[in-house]
Amino acid sequence: MCLFTLAQTAPAQNNKEVYKVVDNMPKAPYNMGTYLSNHVQYPQAAIDSGIQGKVYVQFIVETDSSISNVKATRGAELGGGLPAEAERLVREMPKWAPGTQKGVLVRVYFTMPVNFKLEADQRKDTVYPYTEVLPRAPYDWYKYLSNNLRYPNYSRNNYLQGNVYVRFIVRRDGSITDVRLARRELINDKKTELEIEALRLVTEMPNWSPAMQNGQPVSCYFTVPIVFRLR
Repeated sequence: MCLFTLAQTAPAQNNKEVYKVVDNMPKAPYNMGTYLSNHVQYPQAAIDSGIQGKVYVQFIVETDSSISNVKATRGAELGGGLPAEAERLVREMPKWAPGTQKGVLVRVYFTMPVNFKLEADQRKDTVYPYTEVLPRAPYDWYKYLSNNLRYPNYSRNNYLQGNVYVRFIVRRDGSITDVRLARRELINDKKTELEIEALRLVTEMPNWSPAMQNGQPVSCYFTVPIVFRLR
């Protein structure tokens, strides 16, 4: 199932002026809900990982009714192929009725949120980007880091330090999976050793208490900073 709503946004950014609000906004001369539900191809990677959520796609309705400049602006963190599929759905839409300003056809920006929702028989283990109750370590997280962090020799000898942000999934059974780098704020060019150590620390963590949604344990994305500091 794929639901949608519409909203206008964004400043002009091309040589030919693009409006964000006009006298008569462009619109789809057909049932958008029917179009989306009939044409969505839910990515298998997202089904396998139970990923669902909303992707916002920005585009321009041209004066000839065509759709251009299609780009997913929010929701890319969902992954699983959902942003690319949302862009495809918008790019391949039938033509819209163009917008007009003072009786003249003009180009207009639009943003369309495309909501990807798995049916019950598709849902294996939905991974939420956020939940009512976030997952947490049921033990002293800082003590775990202090007792288990192995500062790489090269980094120690060359006084390399900084932060490595690691993203992972806390599954509804508390297990840690899909560990990967989110971003880094390291001070020196030599980063590989610290990144590898950060990933190891998170991968080997004991189970967490899972996130809760509607009173039920669910899988949830989480990001932690691993701080490398020399004294």
